[in-house]
Amino acid sequence: MIIGGLAGSVLGEPRTTLDIDMLLFTKPDNLPEFLARAKRFGFKFENSLALKNAKEKLCFQMEYGTVTVDCLLAETLFESEALFRKIQIKIGKFKIYFPSPEDFILMKLLVGREKDILDVKNVILRHKNDLDVPYMKDWAEKLQKLAKDIPLSHRLAELLK
Repeated sequence: MIIGGLAGSVLGEPRTTLDIDMLLFTKPDNLPEFLARAKRFGFKFENSLALKNAKEKLCFQMEYGTVTVDCLLAETLFESEALFRKIQIKIGKFKIYFPSPEDFILMKLLVGREKDILDVKNVILRHKNDLDVPYMKDWAEKLQKLAKDIPLSHRLAELLK
């Protein structure tokens, strides 16, 4: 599932981004096969480093031409819920998965950088009449335990005003 700035451009307002962020839903045992397939499709990376970073940091990088692809491994119940709620958008001949606007908002609030908050504002403006606010509030409370230093519920409430 595509997350990050590219997802923000699709779900909210287009903006420049220098990479592609992907949330991967694969078991650690299946990662070598995923990497082998990625190489066959032309992605470049050092296999041993990707496996090491995936194991230790739950993320690794690949390159496709001049584009960096940041791969994050999904591991939480929230991420599983986001996969279940994903939306599919056809771009050219490809079907690409993105998080729902609600899940994207929550993901960006967890990171909380200035550009993430701007992405959140744009998605809220674009989808304001269709957002499942109770869903977001419920998950914001649950995720608050993971985001110890981020006032997630408060930040969400302020942005929804």
